[in-house]
Amino acid sequence: MKDGKGGVLKEYRLITIDGEGIWVEAIGNKVKYNGGSADLVTFRDITKRKEAEAAAQEVAKKYQTIFETTGTAMVIIEEDMTISLVNRETEKLSGIHGKRSRAKRNILNSY
Repeated sequence: MKDGKGGVLKEYRLITIDGEGIWVEAIGNKVKYNGGSADLVTFRDITKRKEAEAAAQEVAKKYQTIFETTGTAMVIIEEDMTISLVNRETEKLSGIHGKRSRAKRNILNSY
């Protein structure tokens, strides 16, 4: 992946000398060194960011499961009155099924 400055940006899972697993972000660039060409690679520890991303995904998965299986009709309506999400119970009660019910539409134009 390019970082926009010509370097190559990649993420790696590494094991430290203590046996601890960490995530690093590495960016490499070609540089001139002692009259020749060399690769300059900089590493940054991104373990905390990766852990936070994984935790956020886990929470999102739990809330999605609750939203879909609660047995209560639930609708997410945005400030502009657009329906952005409905659950299965809403689909059952409203008679709207499939992709049409999942598509964004303005609640004022729905009825």
